[in-house]
Amino acid sequence: MKKKNSEDVEEQDYETTKQDFEYFKSECIKWRDLLNLKNWEMYFYHERYEDRDGLRACIVDSPVDRVVTIYFDPKWSAKPDKYLISKTAFHEICEVLFLDIRLLFSSRCDVSQKDMEVHKIIILLENILFEKYYKTPETTKKSK
Repeated sequence: MKKKNSEDVEEQDYETTKQDFEYFKSECIKWRDLLNLKNWEMYFYHERYEDRDGLRACIVDSPVDRVVTIYFDPKWSAKPDKYLISKTAFHEICEVLFLDIRLLFSSRCDVSQKDMEVHKIIILLENILFEKYYKTPETTKKSK
């Protein structure tokens, strides 16, 4: 479905496939293991969570129970490729990484301020760690 953005330019919705979803899950698990977050129980769904329009993925958490549900949206505004799917998985796992900090500070600061500060750190990690450790499927095959 095409829609127009604020500049009256048509935007394209791209469907994510079952293969995209499976790749996303495997990338989430890879980053979960690399960041030593194995103490979180994770569930994955290939569907939009409520009205989270425009997000490629999102998490719903229960920090006390150490359970997180990760939603991989079936429609993206950008064409999903391995790089973008991997980076999205990395981002969502970084969200899990900071759940305890969010919980700790939830009573001490405004939610939007807390989210903004956590996202600054996540973007920093994307620019440093993800770019350094991202391996394309082609690179992975050659190194075996």
